[in-house]
Amino acid sequence: MRADRYQTQKLLLEIGESGQQKLAQATVFVVGAGGLGCALLPWLAGAGIGHIHVMDDDVIELKNLHRQPLYHMEDLGQSKADIACQRLRALNPDCQFTSHVMAAQPDTVRALIQKSDVVIDAADNFATTYVLSDACQRVQCVLVSGSSLGWEGYVGAFCGNGPSYRAVFPKIPENSQKNCGQAGIVGPVVAVIGSVMAQFCLSLLLDITPSPVGELRRWDARVMQMRHFSFRDAEEPSHFWPFLAWSELRDDDVVVDVRLLDEKPTLERAKLYQKPLPEFEKSYDDLPQDRRLVICCQTGVRASKAASFLAGKGYTNIALMAVAKQPL
Repeated sequence: MRADRYQTQKLLLEIGESGQQKLAQATVFVVGAGGLGCALLPWLAGAGIGHIHVMDDDVIELKNLHRQPLYHMEDLGQSKADIACQRLRALNPDCQFTSHVMAAQPDTVRALIQKSDVVIDAADNFATTYVLSDACQRVQCVLVSGSSLGWEGYVGAFCGNGPSYRAVFPKIPENSQKNCGQAGIVGPVVAVIGSVMAQFCLSLLLDITPSPVGELRRWDARVMQMRHFSFRDAEEPSHFWPFLAWSELRDDDVVVDVRLLDEKPTLERAKLYQKPLPEFEKSYDDLPQDRRLVICCQTGVRASKAASFLAGKGYTNIALMAVAKQPL
């Protein structure tokens, strides 16, 4: 470790030499190298985090560059995770960076979460957040999760010794169908949210009190206001529908695809029902109640809506799957 690189932050009483050693020995797992990832990763690298894992299966596109400044024009078409780690190594060779070019699924994140001190959810989609929250809750690892859309965004710290993401958001919100590519986003909002996520992570690694676990910050750029919410007393839901990976399907599972018939990828499964969501309420009644129903759509949003409907009809054994990036 280069002694003078961190001398300014070590002047802070909360850091000092011992705090810098904590950072150097820490492992952080970041899921998502898009807008939020680009905003937070340089701060973590600059602070001297010992080992940072970056997981993302996406490639760099021209439309990303206005809010993802880690990437350049010559990077178009290349892996976000790989290029992000390349840039971060140039920023701070003291740190170790490992890229994982794959989608975050239940079976791809467990091992990394178990050896991480903090997990950061920068994927900005609900299915991934639930997958990470469920896995972090099982091993009591803190999850810092952020989201940004339009002129707003939020950051929260979940799990560990606090409530999970499901305690605050038991179900996928009804209005969550749109993403940045559909609803729009401005770069500075992403930068603010990503920076707060990085600070949450550093505060956790340095044991700064009060802890951000059980706290949420919401930023509204239109009025330049940051609001604070505490959810330390939020209760865990008594029941929820887990997200599964394709590899976790059992032989007796019944897969219910609620996407439109022409959507890709095509699912190949013996026990498969295709029931597009627009007609679901009229076509559900031949689904068996004595098998686990695994309801699929691209992102999990439509599957969650179908699950809510089935639960109201007495179905109890339900799981969800987001198939957009599944290795089928």
